[in-house]
Amino acid sequence: MFKKIKKDKGKVLVTLIIEIFIAIAAIVLSFVFKDNDFVEKYSFYIIMFYLLLIVIFDFLFIGRIFKYSEKYLDRTDVTIASIFGNEVTPVFEFGKIVILVYNEENEVIWISQTTLLKKEDILGQNVYDLIPDMDKALSKNEQDIIITINAKKFQMVVNSGLKVIYLRDVSAQVIQEAKYENERPFIGHIVIDNYQDVLISLGESNFVLFATQIKEVIMAWARKYDLFIRSYSNDSFLIIGEEKNFLAMKQDKFSIIEDVRKLSRKDDTKDDPNPLTISIGIGKGNTTSILRTSELAYSALNMALSRGGDQIVINTFGEQFEYIGAKSENKQTRSHIRGRVLSASLVNLIKNAKNVLIMGHKNMDFDALGASLGAWTICKETKTKAYFVYEDDLVDNQTKKAFRQVFTNSQIEEMTVTPAKAMQLVTDQTLVIVVDVHKPEITLQPGLLEVCKEICVIDHHRKGDSFINNPVFEYHESQSSSASELITELIFYSPTKIDVSEEVANFLLAGMCLDTKFFTTSTSGKTFEMAMILKNYQANVERVNEFFKEEYEEVKLLADMICNSKVLSPGIYMAVVEDESYPITRTILAKCAEKILTTNGAKAVFAIGRTNSNIVSISGRSSSDFNVMVIIESLGGGGHFSAAATQLKDTTVKLAAEQLEEKVKIYLRDGKL
Repeated sequence: MFKKIKKDKGKVLVTLIIEIFIAIAAIVLSFVFKDNDFVEKYSFYIIMFYLLLIVIFDFLFIGRIFKYSEKYLDRTDVTIASIFGNEVTPVFEFGKIVILVYNEENEVIWISQTTLLKKEDILGQNVYDLIPDMDKALSKNEQDIIITINAKKFQMVVNSGLKVIYLRDVSAQVIQEAKYENERPFIGHIVIDNYQDVLISLGESNFVLFATQIKEVIMAWARKYDLFIRSYSNDSFLIIGEEKNFLAMKQDKFSIIEDVRKLSRKDDTKDDPNPLTISIGIGKGNTTSILRTSELAYSALNMALSRGGDQIVINTFGEQFEYIGAKSENKQTRSHIRGRVLSASLVNLIKNAKNVLIMGHKNMDFDALGASLGAWTICKETKTKAYFVYEDDLVDNQTKKAFRQVFTNSQIEEMTVTPAKAMQLVTDQTLVIVVDVHKPEITLQPGLLEVCKEICVIDHHRKGDSFINNPVFEYHESQSSSASELITELIFYSPTKIDVSEEVANFLLAGMCLDTKFFTTSTSGKTFEMAMILKNYQANVERVNEFFKEEYEEVKLLADMICNSKVLSPGIYMAVVEDESYPITRTILAKCAEKILTTNGAKAVFAIGRTNSNIVSISGRSSSDFNVMVIIESLGGGGHFSAAATQLKDTTVKLAAEQLEEKVKIYLRDGKL
């Protein structure tokens, strides 16, 4: 239809061009023959007569074309009433439905009678110009695409076979949904970290003013964003707000966290080991009830506290946790009373079990092995049959070497079981104890977590998005230096006397030495207290030092890595072992990062190398003002604020280094990942 109209338009245009050329020719000729008496006398009348003829001709010619075009349109313009009867037209209008038909050239050739759209604005338009999402609708056959035409919102369904587009006006619905989204409630919990510890250390009289200032900052923040806020204990607050308030707070990057930090630094508590910070857990999303939203908020708060506090955790229904903050190192807050209670609970679980299976993480290091030996000792002293999961190929080389030197083959067979054999020992009364790890996928035998009903988790790493769900016992303290420290504490406070052999005590001490860089970082009073207890169990410092002695080749490699390290940014370094055929230990990577970090001005160091045939490991270390854990977590790893690591499968050292460098750039640019 529109091809014919375009053809007729072309005819009119050609005719007008011919007429203009004739007129120009006549004018030119009049000038050429101006000396001729006839031309001079009648040229004006000839031109006027020509123009009159043109007007009459154009009027008749163009009118005839329009007449035939209108007749053609009338023949092709089918109304809804002509198909379904007069009764259906009001139904389409009431339902706010519009039907468009397009041709092979993707031109709209017909539109149903409607007051929603003007026919002259739609007819003849290319559907891809009219509807930008047309490709998406045709390729995915989606039934719920919202488009905009003339400032109105339509839900679109396309029948490509019939070349028909069905539109339903949903403008009011979209506005209502946007209003609902903006007003959807969220629930949050705010907790002042270390409240009781700072209260005790400062004394009530000195503490009241400072605590009041912190609470005033929280209240002012709540008023700024129109939040409902109520205090339900001295250090805890409930907040309720709408989605639009949450978006405004997020755009401001939850400045309250930094405001509280600044207030703490101004106060006399800046030299105290437990400065006041706050943790916030927020639950939100399209949940079925306020109760479910409240559960999400409480879960988010627990996650924030388990990661050391001083941060916001957002738990959106159906999505992964989102973390904001965590700019300060977490502090030690555990008490002796809690240690006794947890130790008694663990011993009771072990006594009630038929057998116990203990496991750490893949590429087991001194901390995982020491904690496993400690847990095995508890089981042995309570006369419960126990094994810890062990396989030479899944253990760090330095750790494996020390383990094989200290224990005989018969002792190792008595204590350990392979990952495959462990699955065969499972019964309905099997207890699984997971140490130095909380991510199911990197345990030595993830299958145990799927078939065993009772699982205990003892770990010191900050929680990430992946963790073991619903353990019957959990001692998860990110403030602790190591899993070996936690196990030592459980041994010491056990209601049943636990005799720890010198060999086991040495490995527990080695685990603490590894994760604290020989008691130079991530330590607390509790760390040294547990080290003293291990000394009472005859732990030998000289023997532990022997565990960490390196081969000459390793020392040379460490020196080469340090010499060839790359500066990513002022104070941030990356050391890479580019030789893919040289498998190195994760311990060497950690030592390299730690060594470079001791240089003046170093803020963060990453060491990268191949530790297995299909694994490239990254070890990160940082000072107290740089969060290396956030970067490592974005690569699928975990750890602590200033010490973290990850393992990348099926990649090259070069690609891993490029990926890390990109993450560091993003972190330095945006302050988060």
